[in-house]
Amino acid sequence: DSFSLPIGELKELQKSLASSEELHIYEGLPHQAFEKSLLKSELKRKDKTFIGSYPFYTPKVKVEDDTKKLLRRILGSQSILRPHSDKLCGGFHPDYAISWHTEDEDYAALICFGCREIKFVTPSKTLHYDLTQKSLDSLKQLLKPFHSKRPLKN
Repeated sequence: DSFSLPIGELKELQKSLASSEELHIYEGLPHQAFEKSLLKSELKRKDKTFIGSYPFYTPKVKVEDDTKKLLRRILGSQSILRPHSDKLCGGFHPDYAISWHTEDEDYAALICFGCREIKFVTPSKTLHYDLTQKSLDSLKQLLKPFHSKRPLKN
């Protein structure tokens, strides 16, 4: 039940992830389809940035050693990924972004819990995949402590 990523893209991601000194977490703003009015008010905040076309709260949070090792292991593993499939989920919405930097290049993994998807933003392109349920569960657990600004749904 596995598939092959284009080998060059996988190597580039794995190399960048392994060689980066730091990982940072950004928390995503409310959902563009399910929380429109909340998103509209949150977009007025000054403490936000964009990765790709998606808004995130700032400042980013530096990931400490144990969590950093686990995130590197999960994100660097091809076994977490499946071919992307379209879903009726209201559109991709990153709940969190994990970012890293190498030399003069920025990378990010945008994770959507609702769609069970991940987008890797590399200097040259964006790669879009589905996540396995096991990897999604692990990422939810690891990223839960980083929830700080996004209002909870009523």
